[in-house]
Amino acid sequence: MRGSDTTPPTFNLWVDGVQPQRGSVVAPRPLISILLEDINGVNLDTFIMRRGDNGKPPEPVTDYILRNPKNVITVPIDYRPVFFPGEYTLEFEARDFSGNAIGGELEKVHTRLVVTQMPDISPPVVEILVNDETLEGKVLNTNTDRQGIDTEKNRITEQPNCDIRVTDETALDGSLLNITFSHISDSD
Repeated sequence: MRGSDTTPPTFNLWVDGVQPQRGSVVAPRPLISILLEDINGVNLDTFIMRRGDNGKPPEPVTDYILRNPKNVITVPIDYRPVFFPGEYTLEFEARDFSGNAIGGELEKVHTRLVVTQMPDISPPVVEILVNDETLEGKVLNTNTDRQGIDTEKNRITEQPNCDIRVTDETALDGSLLNITFSHISDSD
């Protein structure tokens, strides 16, 4: 039984903080934010997001994040895809608890995005030099060498002079760089 509510949920979409136009050129690793709102509540069981890559039929996306899954009045959703150069279609479906669908008679909203550059999928390289020597001649990669320096072979017995070099094929965001040193005690 439906109530007197005939207004569908409102739907807003932002890509990196900007509302895109159909066919907008976007970055290859964008933050896509969606906001669904309905005074009577959005039925989250009806929310479906699909993505179509380069003309292929859209397929369901499940790696989005509901920022506040308990709130059905205001529903913010984030999606962080990795896009390669090409065209992408995003489709969204949702209904309120009265059965009103976003997008009117189409019962969905869709947008087309274009990506013209390759994504940066390679991590930065971190090289640590102590007293002007590379430790073990090894370049440490922060994403794969979580244990860091082999303490059995690299003992530092005096106040070290450290030179840390962080390089990347693309730009580095210095505000996200965090280097931590810790003391490892050895009972030998």
